[in-house]
Amino acid sequence: MTREYKKVVNAYFDESRIDNPDSNFMVFGGLFIDRKYVKEIRQGIKAILREQDFHAEIKWVKADKRRESVYKAVIDYVLALPAYKAAYTCIVVDKTRVDFEKYHGGDAELAFYKFAYQLLKQRIADNYKYYLIFDFKPNKTRDRLKVLGEFLEGTIYVDHANTSTIQHMQGYDSKENVLIQIADLFTGAVGYAYNTPANQQPKYELTKYIADKLGKDTLAFKSSKSEKKFNIFAIDLKNK
Repeated sequence: MTREYKKVVNAYFDESRIDNPDSNFMVFGGLFIDRKYVKEIRQGIKAILREQDFHAEIKWVKADKRRESVYKAVIDYVLALPAYKAAYTCIVVDKTRVDFEKYHGGDAELAFYKFAYQLLKQRIADNYKYYLIFDFKPNKTRDRLKVLGEFLEGTIYVDHANTSTIQHMQGYDSKENVLIQIADLFTGAVGYAYNTPANQQPKYELTKYIADKLGKDTLAFKSSKSEKKFNIFAIDLKNK
């Protein structure tokens, strides 16, 4: 008997400033898309890129004045979509408050995956099926995604009465997936807002542009759990 799910979701993930020693905050974020709208949204983004005669990969680190209009057009399109079609969420971690030695055996990579788990644990819902698609990240330990998946399956069993399923979980080259690129764009923007003083460079202008679209003064904000469209989970580690 085939199980009927309330919703099937594709989620596309990227990270920002994980290994940057000059950044106090690291970010892991994902674009969650109802699977039945994935083709429509991918085609919508690609149509914008064709109209703009843009043939490169969308990457936050490459944001500059020349790419600004393209990035803004893509941002406009994605943020105009209703949250039930596409929503972004991320976890922001203050690295200065992370005791890597005590809690993570001195392994920053392990700490990153633990925080990724915290974000995903919050996003999993009862009776959903998930396809989790990560920007490929070379790891010191090869089975990091497998272990992450095992912990998520435990969460599904305990917290969701085993009603949800992770159907697929794998890393892919972002050059081949424009939706991972959108996750990179938003995650990079949040990381920039949290780590960089306000200035008038193109990257700051883009963070301000996204914030304005969301009705915020800055992207360095914290969301309530009820926020659906663009949720920033700034985890509190002050007591840890």
